[in-house]
Amino acid sequence: MADLAPMQTARTIIALEHDAQGVSLRWDDGLRSRFHVLWLRDNCPCPQCRHPQAL
Repeated sequence: MADLAPMQTARTIIALEHDAQGVSLRWDDGLRSRFHVLWLRDNCPCPQCRHPQAL
């Protein structure tokens, strides 16, 4: 069986764009990610965004 190539465990952001709808990231491996403002708010762990009784 052939050896597998090591799995990349970290990426570096090389470009970031934002607008009223969200944030777009471009990674060093060519991948692009888009995060909508509602997703960002729902996934923010800070006390201003998260209700103290929320799980």
